[in-house]
Amino acid sequence: MECNKEATSTTVGTSASEEQSISNSVFLFALFLLLQVASEHQRRC
Repeated sequence: MECNKEATSTTVGTSASEEQSISNSVFLFALFLLLQVASEHQRRC
């Protein structure tokens, strides 16, 4: 039973870390788009 508990906890941890990495990549992508828009705006001015 204890081994099964450890296995489930490790799978939950990996899924949580995967979600964290996905949110981080999405945040970086949004930041990149924001910088692109800012640079385009500066070029117009």
